[in-house]
Amino acid sequence: MDMISNLPDDIIIFCILPLVTTKEAVATSILSKRWTNLCHFVPKIDFTNISVNSYESNSSFNKFVYSVLSSGDAVFPHFIDSFSLDIKYGNPNLAYLGFPNIFEWINHVVQRRVEYLRLHLHVDNLDHDHDDDEDQPKFPISTLTCKTLVTLKLSGFHLESFSVSSIGFGFPLLRTLHLRYIEFTDIQDFMLFLAGCPFLENLRLSDIFFPEEEEDSVTIQEVKSFILPKLTIANITFLVFIFSDESTL
Repeated sequence: MDMISNLPDDIIIFCILPLVTTKEAVATSILSKRWTNLCHFVPKIDFTNISVNSYESNSSFNKFVYSVLSSGDAVFPHFIDSFSLDIKYGNPNLAYLGFPNIFEWINHVVQRRVEYLRLHLHVDNLDHDHDDDEDQPKFPISTLTCKTLVTLKLSGFHLESFSVSSIGFGFPLLRTLHLRYIEFTDIQDFMLFLAGCPFLENLRLSDIFFPEEEEDSVTIQEVKSFILPKLTIANITFLVFIFSDESTL
């Protein structure tokens, strides 16, 4: 530890602390006052392997995240390079309490020009087949206008119907897109989403769901003719298209 402490601040902030989770980075603050200050400058925020199984753990985790975000704003308010959240809720009630906080955190990092965004959400005993819209968390629409994203990895969200013209949708810098357990309103929205990523190079899709819609206007030919000109890597599994003419692809 003495050898690390002798390193310049920039090396610790940008090379050492980003290698660990945010919880571990914050824990280094007990080493000295210098380390307390350094952990607030790390432009990478990483909350992985989080389990919320009680109201107490939900409240505790929410407070911790808000403290990290607010302390970062105090010293480095305009930029967050990377934000990762991998969280598992023990039941839907805990998840519904947590969703509003998650949306606030996402909006917060989007406003700070995040480039890498990884959001994995899992809820035990969630009824994916239930008709209630509240069962599937809605992905914050603000993210769909984030022009700084280079990497986006999502799991466990519902992407509602959106209008490209009305919200200024598009990811002009996005190179990597990984989607898993994502539900789109319809196939057309899915294609619009991909069309908003003109420079996409790496695409991974798994367990993507579309409700069956009789009035879906997308045809097989439109899907077959759709291209992503920069795409070099594609891994697509468990993706089913259902068309109005009852044909499938």
